[in-house]
Amino acid sequence: MDYKVPKRNWDDLPSEIMEDIVERLSVSDRIRMSIVSKYWGAISSQKHIPTAPQIPWQILLYSGITDLRFFDMSVRKNIKLNLPKRLQRTVCCGSSKGWLAMVDLLLRSSKPKPYQSDMFLFNPVSGQMHKLPSLSTIPCYQEFIKEAEKRGCEVKLKIIPCAHRRFEVGTELEKLYYKLYLVESTSNEILLIKKFHDRSVTKSFYLFKMDSRTGLWRRLYNIDDQVLFITSRGSASVSAKDFARFKGNCIHFAEDAEYHRVIEKQWFEFFSRDSGVFYLEDGRIEKSLHSAGSPLISSVRWFTPIL
Repeated sequence: MDYKVPKRNWDDLPSEIMEDIVERLSVSDRIRMSIVSKYWGAISSQKHIPTAPQIPWQILLYSGITDLRFFDMSVRKNIKLNLPKRLQRTVCCGSSKGWLAMVDLLLRSSKPKPYQSDMFLFNPVSGQMHKLPSLSTIPCYQEFIKEAEKRGCEVKLKIIPCAHRRFEVGTELEKLYYKLYLVESTSNEILLIKKFHDRSVTKSFYLFKMDSRTGLWRRLYNIDDQVLFITSRGSASVSAKDFARFKGNCIHFAEDAEYHRVIEKQWFEFFSRDSGVFYLEDGRIEKSLHSAGSPLISSVRWFTPIL
């Protein structure tokens, strides 16, 4: 005798069971869950339900026209999120705790002044947007602008990363430049990272933690299960215990080096992207795909999504 298995309507699951499922999902999973049905979408978007630990997304190269595109390393998939009309053609200049700093450098006035550009905080997952005061509203900045205009100087707004410096540390690294980064660890401590590089190629890292007794930076050789993600425009940290595919005691890095080229008598900005993983246990570096010669549209940064 044949038995027919009754069809199950997954929208009939009690909300308590659904919430128990949702709190085990990352933000990426909850985004995918939201398109299954209206009921699942309503449950997955509820902010009072905790979210599972999330690996930071990497903002991809060609973002910022009508949408933002990310790479989710945990599932190795691209994610596309649309920009609201007001933020289309803006520039992303930083990120922190699920929010992006977006700057409108393409003003629509006949005589645009970059220091009056509109700035916004934007959560691309929830769609929330908050307009920030213009730089021209800051009193000390107003004085700077007035003095510059009085002297006939041209004012340009530019996001400047950490400066390149030389740091003599030994025969191997004494001729290299270095960059400084700050990152908050999973135990809420501030870590200082020195990245040694030869032009656009990363060579090594030193990691430091401040000694609470002496106030001096002490070098670290092991960070156990921690995974650090750094760029000059935003950093993050997670515990490898929460992610089966990720190994701890390492630093994921991604950086852009700007350069210029004249093509058919026109001046173009380009960049070379250097990215990879540095393992503290043996100093080994695994390089990711090295991208060179691409138009400079969006500098690399890490983004940790929140609902």
